[in-house]
This record gives sequence, C-alpha cells and structure tokens, in this order.
Amino acid sequence: MREVVLEFCLHKEGSRLLQDLIGNGGEQLDVIFEEIEKNLVSIANDQSGNYCIQKLLDDSDENRIDSIVKHLTEDILRVSMNS
Repeated sequence: MREVVLEFCLHKEGSRLLQDLIGNGGEQLDVIFEEIEKNLVSIANDQSGNYCIQKLLDDSDENRIDSIVKHLTEDILRVSMNS
C-alpha cells in the first residue's frame, strides 16, 4: 500500500479510493497519512490530491490535523504559488 499512495493521490480514481479508505479508518489510515504527509505540498497543489488532504482534515484526530496545518504553513509560499 505504502508505495502507491502518492500515485493514487495524483489520479482521479485513485484519489477517490484513498478518500474512501480515509473515511473508513482502519489499519491503512496510518500508512496513508504518513505517505501523504511526506508529499503534502505537491499533493495539496494537485487537482485530485487536494481532496485526499481535505478528507484527512475532515476525518482525522486533532494531532493529525495539527501536523498537516503545521507542514502546510511552513511551506506556505509554495502552497500559495501552486508549484
């Protein structure tokens, strides 16, 4: 699973699958979160990937939300420039 998370985030159907997995929670959620967190800015700027981040923000605990916000604000210039 770990090796396909980034690829799935960046494709329409893969993103939808990951959003379903995020919504269902379970044991794969940790792996999905870790892999998305590694590539947060590029995923946030992708037309399909940003939905995975939105789903994580909607369905995650406070610690994960804080981590996502921290990473995005640390790199706010790249996020805001969509690059």
